[in-house]
Amino acid sequence: MADAPVLEVQDLTRDFGGLRALDHVSFSVQPGEIRAIIGPNGAGKTTLIRTINGLLSPTSGHMVFAGKDILSLAPSARCRAGIASTYQVPQLFPAMTAEENVIVGAHRHFRSGILSACLGLPWVGREEKRHQDKARAVLDFLGLGDKAGDLASNLTAGQQRLLEMGRAMASEPRLLLLDEPAAGLNSAEREWLAQTILRIRDRGMTIGLIEHDMGMVMRISDSVLVLDFGQAIADGPPAQVQQDQRVIDAYLGVEANGASGPGR
Repeated sequence: MADAPVLEVQDLTRDFGGLRALDHVSFSVQPGEIRAIIGPNGAGKTTLIRTINGLLSPTSGHMVFAGKDILSLAPSARCRAGIASTYQVPQLFPAMTAEENVIVGAHRHFRSGILSACLGLPWVGREEKRHQDKARAVLDFLGLGDKAGDLASNLTAGQQRLLEMGRAMASEPRLLLLDEPAAGLNSAEREWLAQTILRIRDRGMTIGLIEHDMGMVMRISDSVLVLDFGQAIADGPPAQVQQDQRVIDAYLGVEANGASGPGR
């Protein structure tokens, strides 16, 4: 018997006044897959991600995560349930070190409270050391081990994107949502990012990926959902979606085969 989906979305709709950003979108995400979401600018991709992580409430529809309805849960509760996100513009703490930023991501796993810390109880120090070690391991995994003590504001754009991924990973999510992680990166950084995403998946984490780099999407994704004007116009394996005439017309363009980016 196949494993149940990590995420099931049914007829998800989101209206902004007279604008329908999502129009009865339905799809599922299987355990351990890289699930790409693509489409033209304004297609509803980021709205979909923000509806999944709770930053936006849907107008209608259903959403089940790990077998439980999560539509009534606040973003913090969805994080505790196992959903973590990164954003188009990294939302880091610039005056904190890379290590400290990653430790923030592990906050849901802390057991010590403010009172315990103020009293200097012995297990507080042990817990802090444990999370410091985990943060260092995450930074090493991402190739940022030598940047652990650097302020986030002093990192390059590519390093900041990796750091935000590390902070999300530190929460040990079942579903990691990445919103255009390759934006603004050079070709070498994009290749490192693609390999890193594959390694994260190989560690057993399920990934939802919004990305405009079609070379990356077609190379690393297990399945692709295509949105256009808020509607799902295609859903399937990358090779199948790439040949879908509706997708070519709406997004990929005539150079879809072998193209490194969208046709428009």
